[in-house]
Amino acid sequence: FKRIIYPLEPSILVIYAGENDIADGQPAIVVQSIFRQLIPTIRHFYPNMPIAYISLKPSPSRVSKMGQMNDTNNRIRNDIVLLFREVTFIDIWPDMLLPNGQPNPDL
Repeated sequence: FKRIIYPLEPSILVIYAGENDIADGQPAIVVQSIFRQLIPTIRHFYPNMPIAYISLKPSPSRVSKMGQMNDTNNRIRNDIVLLFREVTFIDIWPDMLLPNGQPNPDL
């Protein structure tokens, strides 16, 4: 973070992270743990900067990982509600599904 993000002096930080970790076999609890470490690190450098986290998206190429991705989203959403209330959770998951619950391949 300090080497890559800090020198840019952003006014807002939007995070999309965890999808590749899940695809590579990491469990949801590991991605949640990384998120729990990331927010305090950001706050150390930017105590008042707005932060938003975009939920993991369902992907046609990763249908087998949808359960884990949804679990990750729920864990991070709960952490935001309980631990990091100043972070905005942007839930894109439902908008990327077809009516049958499968990922929309056109998105």
